[in-house]
Amino acid sequence: MLEGYVDDSASDAGTDKRLVLAGYMQSAEAWARLTEDWTAELARPPALVSLHMITCFQGWSEEAREAKIDSLVAVLAKYKPLSIECSISRTAHVEELRGRTPYDLRHPYFPCFVGIMLGVARTVLEEDLSGPVELF
Repeated sequence: MLEGYVDDSASDAGTDKRLVLAGYMQSAEAWARLTEDWTAELARPPALVSLHMITCFQGWSEEAREAKIDSLVAVLAKYKPLSIECSISRTAHVEELRGRTPYDLRHPYFPCFVGIMLGVARTVLEEDLSGPVELF
C-alpha cells in the first residue's frame, strides 16, 4: 500500500495568486517510521505542535526557525518520500475559465486535484511501484 499526503497553499503575492496542492507519497511502512521521527523532531526543543508556516514560528528568531526547518528537512531527506505537486494561477482560472465551464469545475481546486491524480499515476509508473495508493 502506498500513501500520499497532500495539502494546499494559496499565495496572494503579486498578480498571479497561485493555488498549490503538494505533498509526498511512499509506502505505508515508511510513513509510519517517518511519522515517528517527524513527531519526535517536532517535540524536540524548541518544540512545535505542528508545522504550519503561517503561524508556528511567530516569536521565534530567524536562527531558531531555520534550525528547526533544517532538522525537519533532515527527516524528509532520511526517508526520501516522492514529491507530488500541482499549481494553478487563480487569477488566470477566474479570467479564462469561470463562466465558461460547468458549475462543478468553477473552483481552481478541481484542476489541481486532477493534476495531483495524474502526478500520482505518473510517479507510480516512473518509479515502478505497485499496489493501491491512498491519498490523505
